[in-house]
Amino acid sequence: MKYSTVTLLLSSLTLLLISCGGQQAQIKSGHYQTGLALRDQGKLSEAIKEFKTAITDDPTNAKAHSALGLAYSDSGLPEEAIKEWRKAIKLDPFLSEPRDNLELALYNKGRAAEAGGDKDNAKKYYLEVLEINPDSSKAHYKLGIFYARKKQWEQAAQEYQSALGSDQKNSDIYNRLGFVYYRLKEYESARNAWETCLEIDVNHEKAKNNLAR
Repeated sequence: MKYSTVTLLLSSLTLLLISCGGQQAQIKSGHYQTGLALRDQGKLSEAIKEFKTAITDDPTNAKAHSALGLAYSDSGLPEEAIKEWRKAIKLDPFLSEPRDNLELALYNKGRAAEAGGDKDNAKKYYLEVLEINPDSSKAHYKLGIFYARKKQWEQAAQEYQSALGSDQKNSDIYNRLGFVYYRLKEYESARNAWETCLEIDVNHEKAKNNLAR
């Protein structure tokens, strides 16, 4: 009888603990879900508070870090957004959303630095993009332009070739690659690149002029 009573008490205690744990998990998830709903409604400051609470409850919640990054981005706080996306990626390297958002944010910072005349800082951002996505055609293309302006022709050729790996229908890349080959005195490769450019865009004037060299 005593054994049955003890067993019953242990079973009841186990069920109580499971119930409490489930309720706690729901509370933690609730802050994240509430944050998503508030963000959808455009209530960004409130959403940020909810995501922060979700992260305080569970610092390993990669999705909460990613969502907080989006809320910061929507609030015009790109640096804070980038920090949160980096944290999310560190916690879950296979989570696609923060990777995609971080890639775009770094690319845009590269373009902004380039527009402001800070070419070296732009290069740094494009290299960071490639750390996240080694196949980024846009980043390889920008680095190709960077090296070509420095007259580092071999590096430029490598970047343009990499850019073509995932963007084989980009006529501008072929035109620029042709120019780099020309500078390297690889004239047949240059001609082939310009001809390919014109196959894609028959009205590409720069390629036409280059072929007339």
